[in-house]
Amino acid sequence: MNLFLRLSLKVRLIVTTAVLVVLGVAAVSAFNFFSVRASAMETLTASTRALAEARAAGMAEWANSRVAAVRSLAPATEAADPLAALVQATVGGGFDTTYIGYADKKAIFSSPQDLPADWDPTARPWYKLAESTSGVALTEPYVDAGSKKLVITFALAVKNGGQTVAVAAADMFMDVVAESVTAIRPTPSSDAFIVSRDGKVLVHRNLDLILKDATVLSGELTS
Repeated sequence: MNLFLRLSLKVRLIVTTAVLVVLGVAAVSAFNFFSVRASAMETLTASTRALAEARAAGMAEWANSRVAAVRSLAPATEAADPLAALVQATVGGGFDTTYIGYADKKAIFSSPQDLPADWDPTARPWYKLAESTSGVALTEPYVDAGSKKLVITFALAVKNGGQTVAVAAADMFMDVVAESVTAIRPTPSSDAFIVSRDGKVLVHRNLDLILKDATVLSGELTS
């Protein structure tokens, strides 16, 4: 400070002005940096939300078309030979397998299945869920008894006098479902997934995380 006071008035004015200019430039630069950063984050958030909403709408449309395909199998449950209808629904809906489970424990599939001799369709979760659901039911992911792969099942109960006579169902492999969701990558480090209302991971590129608590991805992802 003493050295500064010994300087001439002109020099002191120059030094003071230079310091003020530097501080002003630093303040403006900092303000611009944080403003641009905030704007960029807002743009990224809006873009990510728009992508998620668009993909959610696409997934809803995808699901609705599969629901329609399963509904179309209802008449086939009364046919003497429903195989042709099952094959057509499999191809049209992009399913792995379509099938009908009957109340008398018989079943017919669109393609041969490697199932135990005592396999009972009426004991399967998809059959029971369809019985208790109005319209087409959609199961949570589970390991298919035939393929041993993770699948979801669309199932529709056909009833007569309130009694279930058959359930038409269709399987979709989870890796096929996941491909549509995980294709959302607005940035190289982004990751898209679907979580159920109770906080379970339903769709993720890492199939080992399916049905685990979303907290395994982040402690903040509570139900």
